[in-house]
Amino acid sequence: MTAEGRPTVPTTSVKFLKQQHEEDMTRKLRSIFASGLLLAGVAIATPSLAEQPSAPAQPQMDQMVDKCMRMMETSGAPKEPDKDTSPHRHH
Repeated sequence: MTAEGRPTVPTTSVKFLKQQHEEDMTRKLRSIFASGLLLAGVAIATPSLAEQPSAPAQPQMDQMVDKCMRMMETSGAPKEPDKDTSPHRHH
């Protein structure tokens, strides 16, 4: 006991407890920092991934459909399926 009536604590126990506390705080700070970096990365990546396709996509699709229709016309394929050759005909 000390002169004030408090029990004496070995200095090695105090050092160990302080070291343990510092390690816990360091671990917590690393976790918070890693979480912050992860959230920042998501925040930065989200707008670039969420962009709408550019306007030229529709004209390109129209051009592809037109080319397909011309190919079908020149290949001699019927414009409408013949009712007799339809695979889904009912008797």
